[in-house]
Amino acid sequence: MFLTILFSRNLHAQFGFSYHESALPFVGINYEAGNRLLTEFRLSTNIYLGDLAIEGIAALKLGRSEELDPYVGLGIRLAPDEDESAIVIPVGINVYPFPRKTFGFHLEFTPLIRGEDFGNNIIRGSWGVRYRFEK
Repeated sequence: MFLTILFSRNLHAQFGFSYHESALPFVGINYEAGNRLLTEFRLSTNIYLGDLAIEGIAALKLGRSEELDPYVGLGIRLAPDEDESAIVIPVGINVYPFPRKTFGFHLEFTPLIRGEDFGNNIIRGSWGVRYRFEK
């Protein structure tokens, strides 16, 4: 019991929701484990269901600030059209400007590596909102 209390005091985990606006918009459901790891499941928006893409990422948080939360990660995007599937490398920052650190904004730049043809790769820029449910 002592070990449970000791470790749970230093570790927190919480779920969250995000919306990313871009030419390839998406929503995400995320899970923050501790202060360093963010995992997110993403789903395309504003498209036909037949074109729906899913994405999964794991990101390492680089900062320790409560207001600014930079991160870099790695993930995969799976789409019905094989040419749209990609390896993703999200690099971004979350900003929580309000006293309660549950609602914030984010900016993200993500290279989508789509295979051997370099001309088929893109860099997706997105911005949006992020909400973290209470701990």
